[in-house]
Amino acid sequence: MPARILVLDDETAIRALVARVLDEEGYEVVTAADGFAGLEAAKSTQFDLVITNNCMPGMSGSEVMDRLHVLFPTLPLLHLDDLSHPSSQDFPEGVRTLYKPFSLTTLRETVRKLLPG
Repeated sequence: MPARILVLDDETAIRALVARVLDEEGYEVVTAADGFAGLEAAKSTQFDLVITNNCMPGMSGSEVMDRLHVLFPTLPLLHLDDLSHPSSQDFPEGVRTLYKPFSLTTLRETVRKLLPG
């Protein structure tokens, strides 16, 4: 069974690009446009990795990561950060960050490293 990945980003183009690349790698990808929808998806479906942007309206990616870390302490989290608006948030332990613009090769390699097994 392929790894299941949740991708959260309010930017449609980024969300679609990340989802397409991961889908091409054979992963099962679910997307959400905001933190609330992403958190609900994570509560109803078991994911192997969550990828989120921080700056989103409503519930930020850091809030989502904090809540996910409490609910699923071993769930790997990948944070996508915009260098023009770098985050100064304290994220849960073990959160990896990729800075936009990132290469698709770097995204693929980082995802492979974060997935269990």
